[in-house]
Amino acid sequence: MASCYVDDDTIVLFSSSSSPAGSTTSPSSCSHHSPPPPPPQPPHHHHQCSNPTYELSVRNLSYTIHPNRSISSLFCHPQKKQQPKPINILKSVSFVARSSEILAVVGPSGTGKSSLLRIISGRVREKDFDPKSVSLNNHTITSPTQMRKTCGFVAQDDNLLPLLTVYETLMFSAKFRLKSMTPKQREDRVEALMHELGLFHVADSFVGDHDKRGISGGERKRVSIGVEMINDPPILLLDEPTSGLDSSSALQVIELLSSMAKLKRRTIVLSIHQPSFRILECISKFLILSGGSVVHDGCLESLEDAINDLGFKIPVQLNPLEFSMEIISVLEDSKSDKPTHLSNRVDKKQKLNVLEFSMKIISALEEDSNSEESRLDRTFSRGVGLTHLSDRKELEVNALELKNSNSNSNSRRLDRTFSRGIGSTHLSHMKDIEPNLNALELECSMELKDSNSGRDRIFSREVERTHLSDRKNNENPNSSCFIWQEETSNKHRTTCFQILFEIWVLCERFWKIIYRTKQLFLARTMQAIVGGFGLGSVYIRLKNDENGVAQRLGLFAFSLSFLLSSTVEALPIYLQERCVLMKEASRGAYRVSSYMIANTIVFLPFLFAVALLFAVPVYWLVGLNPSVSAFAFFAFVVWLIVLMASSLVLFLSAVSPDFISGNSLICTVLGAFFLFSGYFIPKESIPGYWIFMYYVSLYRYPLDSLLINEYWSMREYCFSSNPQDQSQCLLTGSDVLKNRGLEKDTRWLNVGIMFGFFLFYRFLCWIILVRRVSKTTI
Repeated sequence: MASCYVDDDTIVLFSSSSSPAGSTTSPSSCSHHSPPPPPPQPPHHHHQCSNPTYELSVRNLSYTIHPNRSISSLFCHPQKKQQPKPINILKSVSFVARSSEILAVVGPSGTGKSSLLRIISGRVREKDFDPKSVSLNNHTITSPTQMRKTCGFVAQDDNLLPLLTVYETLMFSAKFRLKSMTPKQREDRVEALMHELGLFHVADSFVGDHDKRGISGGERKRVSIGVEMINDPPILLLDEPTSGLDSSSALQVIELLSSMAKLKRRTIVLSIHQPSFRILECISKFLILSGGSVVHDGCLESLEDAINDLGFKIPVQLNPLEFSMEIISVLEDSKSDKPTHLSNRVDKKQKLNVLEFSMKIISALEEDSNSEESRLDRTFSRGVGLTHLSDRKELEVNALELKNSNSNSNSRRLDRTFSRGIGSTHLSHMKDIEPNLNALELECSMELKDSNSGRDRIFSREVERTHLSDRKNNENPNSSCFIWQEETSNKHRTTCFQILFEIWVLCERFWKIIYRTKQLFLARTMQAIVGGFGLGSVYIRLKNDENGVAQRLGLFAFSLSFLLSSTVEALPIYLQERCVLMKEASRGAYRVSSYMIANTIVFLPFLFAVALLFAVPVYWLVGLNPSVSAFAFFAFVVWLIVLMASSLVLFLSAVSPDFISGNSLICTVLGAFFLFSGYFIPKESIPGYWIFMYYVSLYRYPLDSLLINEYWSMREYCFSSNPQDQSQCLLTGSDVLKNRGLEKDTRWLNVGIMFGFFLFYRFLCWIILVRRVSKTTI
């Protein structure tokens, strides 16, 4: 019997149960699946080692997005401006996912599969989360944060660090998310998980990506699953885990998930596209979506029975799921063809099965011109599904006319129509397809009442403070001994100690990545050496005359431009790390502030080495101020320059969506800073509305510092004298400084400002990343 939802135009195509909407087909109806044990009560004691089951219930879940108005609409005539229509992604979706089972969410592209997984995993904004639609063990989930901490979520993209090995990837995840364990316990947990995932033979292989060769795609997907399973969550959600994999790798991944669900009584929900016959055997239940609504919820046998009950004959080369997807696809195509032709003739409040839909369209086409013949063939070429009931009387009249018709043309059209889809269905059976409209209306009204009841229970304290406790995997890797509660050992750890531990582990990982990023390491090193020796050879042994003064100013300006732009090559690495950061920080692995501090600690000595490699050759080859203190200050300023550039690139990488836009943004910002540094345009000549750029330019303060460092001790030195009177000095060191408006020794003030820029851009980066992490759907 068909089921209906509130305010929903889409039909439940394949329903073999008379239960109301939101209920699911009992597992016992599927011959190859045994019913799961009843969900237990939340444990009351920390020392208990039980193997609890978790039942995820979703009832009447809807999700609507409101698109923003496009830029082009802002220039339209006021009368033509229209508010964009809201888009209904999900419409009253209901299902139940039980432990020891795999629930596969299936449907054409754009039906809301990924949106459904993101919502039930808590990866949506607070205002988009319906607190009455998701429950766990009959406890209503009131906020998405609870589901984030309870569910493991494997995104479609493998956001992993390619320069770490499989063992290191899982070990770092264990260090971040199993802080209460000892190092030996974490090591045992990682080894047991690698055995479970079949990754022990590639433990020392690099993960790799599309640019760096590493493990295979199937193995990389298993590593992504392992990262989420390191703390043994009771519920695992996966967004198309077989996407981009060959048939063998896809089957291995699904078989792995099936064994994990059965042996450790986990609840697994995944989305999948076109599974093979062997993959279908590993999946317990299917939730088929079309247009954001549920068209089937049950096992494969019930789907096949429903298709057969509707009069379809499943082709030998297709499995029931593939055939149902074709039915849905053809149905959606039929809805898009001339919607005014049929939409105006149907009643959207009623439901009709496949044969009724077929008869309705045939009778409608009989009244139209022969031009509709091609559309009829296209609509029923593979056997379509379903539409709404328009007029019962009209249906009976048209069906009777069609049955009694002896026209040869009509017979030929009918044969073409049902040659592939209906098979065993005959017109003589039409008397059995008349729906009982009164019973259908009664069923819908009862479901309406049922959907609004039983939603007033609140979540218990244990559920609100969701965490996963330690497991005893050392004794038996197959035993699941997690308790859904807050880790008790965390009460004995101070926040300061946790932050220090996170910083230490992040520093360790940063060092490994920098050391193994040969391109970046060698590029920055060779860039500093070649740049230093190259500039030194061009400006070698400058004279202390008027020309030498101008050349020194050009040297300082070019050095600034070279150093500030030399950090752009780190942008791709920052963008890659940003995806991993958002995934890990959103799961509570570590704080964004810990990430920023660790990044700063690791790059300080590395950038200091780069600064020395540049400063030493250029300073002594050019013959700048021979004082040792002056050289030390010069190297210190160069270090601050590259630190400022690194912070700026880090901030812009947090803002930019990709490398191309990030690179363009960096070049634009640095070009504007260089223009208003005072080198090209004096401060007095800058327009008043642009004067603020002079004070925020990253070029101004290091340029002034280098000039003061070079000429402050040579203020009385004469760089140019009158040719006719050598005793008359035309240009002194003090004059050089006055031309730049530098009458005081402000070197250390400028140093403080440069250090402030270094901290300021990292603070802005922290703000952006915190906001991104709070809104991420990874």
